[in-house]
Amino acid sequence: MPLGGVDNETGEGRMGLWDPGLVWEPRMERAGRSAKTALAIAATGMVGLAIAVSVAIVVGLMSAPPASAAQSGLVYAGCQSSPDGPVEPSCSQLEGLSYTGAFAVSLDGTSAYASFPDGVSVYRRAPDGQLSFQECFSATGEAPCTQVPGVLGTARDIAVPPDGRSVYLAGSSRRETLIGFQRDPADGTLTFSSCSVSDYGGGPGPPGCPLGPFQRALQVESSRDGRTIYVADEGCADNTGECFASVGVYTRDPATSLLTPSGRSRPATQGHGPFAVTPVGGTVYELDSDFGTISVHKRIGGSGLKRTQCLWPRKRRFYGPCKRVRKMGKAEAIAVSPHGSSVVTVVNPKRGKSWLTLFDRARNGKLSFERRAFDKRLRSVSDLRFTSDGTLIAASGAGEDSFLLRFKVNPKRGTVALAQCLSSAKRSGCTRLPELRGLSEIAVREPHLYATVADPATGSGLNAVLRFRAAG
Repeated sequence: MPLGGVDNETGEGRMGLWDPGLVWEPRMERAGRSAKTALAIAATGMVGLAIAVSVAIVVGLMSAPPASAAQSGLVYAGCQSSPDGPVEPSCSQLEGLSYTGAFAVSLDGTSAYASFPDGVSVYRRAPDGQLSFQECFSATGEAPCTQVPGVLGTARDIAVPPDGRSVYLAGSSRRETLIGFQRDPADGTLTFSSCSVSDYGGGPGPPGCPLGPFQRALQVESSRDGRTIYVADEGCADNTGECFASVGVYTRDPATSLLTPSGRSRPATQGHGPFAVTPVGGTVYELDSDFGTISVHKRIGGSGLKRTQCLWPRKRRFYGPCKRVRKMGKAEAIAVSPHGSSVVTVVNPKRGKSWLTLFDRARNGKLSFERRAFDKRLRSVSDLRFTSDGTLIAASGAGEDSFLLRFKVNPKRGTVALAQCLSSAKRSGCTRLPELRGLSEIAVREPHLYATVADPATGSGLNAVLRFRAAG
């Protein structure tokens, strides 16, 4: 979700540590190109995965004049762990962290929300970033949770619109649902509002959950004004097995949190890649995980989204009228700057190093290839987030070999330097932090940053909330 912040257009020079693993290719200059504004990196919507634990990384301010969390660096300062274990002697216990999936923080910074199997937990967030359990909702209503039959499985994603009056849960590991809650801005507590269930197969849903116009709800995001909710959807045909993806558009009623379907992106794509929403201008950028395309969509009244541009990697076959872009690569994650001036993707090829691809964004939302940067640690990136000063935070790797990477972006030169690397295993140039194994999602609420971490396949993750502070 978008954050406000300071325009960093006038930033000078590189900040952070130079890292030989990060190599920029020369910029492709374009005649008549307008001056760039600040470059920062935005959230992809949360890539929801059913995971076994949750970790929060908390960063404070570091120096005077005040700096953002990303500028300061991350220093471990303690943790809170789940009563379900595993036991960590240095951690205090925090209820509701069992098998945490999606994680989100409200824009006002007072609340956090975490999905777990057949439920969602609500936490009160203190000024120092620590969390305290408030309430929970589950399919069974087992104490201390309130029963909501539609909360089945572990939600893949959670969205809290900027006005703080709603919370939405998308997808599940059991039955595909889209669930809405009304949120009390005063204390962050929730009241069930609505539920819709996948129309795939046409079978009845849980009580109070009518069929909705989607098959698999993979991601949910809010527009900056809170009037529109976007949901990534993937559907498959029974007779052919072919699958197609699109972004569903819903009109939101802030008073009731009810959603009204109002179209979807067209044409549909074959891959269910993530999407990103600009903080201004109403542009949606959708990745196709099969063909590697980037579709640029504009909101058209109440009829959904219209594609205005399509880019795809050179040397790859594609069925649509898309512009080939040399060196673009097949992306797996996407982020938009908080001021809407740039778009960044992460490419993770099967062979060789991964890289960041930087695009310059015009006022009409269309993209122009800028350059790309290689880094050996950018592999299997599960999430990208931005801070208001233009810093990129990436969750990379998997299982026992996970990384939390902090890049400093120079908006005038378009350069990036690795400012900090935290790794779960011992790696050159990184600070080792074993608790990071299985790092998955990031949630930014400045001056704090949170991340979820787990490896349910091996059970190697720490079921806890790690707390960090700024150096100094």
